[in-house]
Amino acid sequence: KFLIGGNWKNCKDFTTFQHLILSKNYDKVVKNAKTLAKIDVFVAVPNIWIGDAEKLLEFSLGIQDISACDETVTGEVLADMVRDKVSYAIIGHSERRTVLGESNEMIQKKVKYALSSGIRPILCIGENIQQRQSDNFLHFLKNQLISSIPMGVERALLHQINKNIDSVNESEITDIGSNSENICLSEDYQILSEVLNTHLSDSYLDTMEMHLELDIAYEPLWAIGKESATLEQIEMVAQNIEEWMLKYNIRGRIIYGGAVTDENAEKILRIKNINGLLIGGASLDERFINILEIARTNSRDLK
Repeated sequence: KFLIGGNWKNCKDFTTFQHLILSKNYDKVVKNAKTLAKIDVFVAVPNIWIGDAEKLLEFSLGIQDISACDETVTGEVLADMVRDKVSYAIIGHSERRTVLGESNEMIQKKVKYALSSGIRPILCIGENIQQRQSDNFLHFLKNQLISSIPMGVERALLHQINKNIDSVNESEITDIGSNSENICLSEDYQILSEVLNTHLSDSYLDTMEMHLELDIAYEPLWAIGKESATLEQIEMVAQNIEEWMLKYNIRGRIIYGGAVTDENAEKILRIKNINGLLIGGASLDERFINILEIARTNSRDLK
């Protein structure tokens, strides 16, 4: 099914809920059982409104972030605290990466804790305009993805080992690690490859070979709140993400976020590798209802 998510980061009071619920198309689309049967829908509301949203909305709920801590810390919301309230967690959103300086290491922990709590992660990746204009922005996105999933580096190495490559190709995987730390020297990779290949237990290797169940949201920073990437740009990145997901045993959907509205949603959803949308401002008014109807009428069987 398509996954349509609303990120209600600017939801300040009940007015937002009421505006959506009272929109003229709400009864027609949302309360029509066929809509929710054909697509998966969630809204990620601010933590303080989760209880109210649970009572008022007929969508699944998400949370906009969870803690990277493995124990209770004042002010932090652990995944276990909301596991009975939400089905999805947005993790690694560009605003948290850039404004709050969250590292790939922190994001990897959040993904791990969400999975262990039965919450499905929506892992966000995306490049800024300078990275986009460089020759290696796909390389950046790949490293961002690998470094943000549990045992991502090991999974990358294991993929190479399974291809019977003695050492990792430096040009394929470099600069892996948080905060620009890297282990890109071929000697380091060869050592790690040998460790993985000869010294780790079968159970550890089995763990790395298990599928990770999560969805990837591609959100180019230069498009958020501005103008969406072109269909060709989205398709090219989505095709690469799909290849990386297959390599590193990630099972889930690729969704797009970045200036999504009811005017461009249909064209984006027709891209072969795009299986949903993560919507910001347009999820706070009637445009969200329109997008749900667009997704329903364009629904297709996904892999």
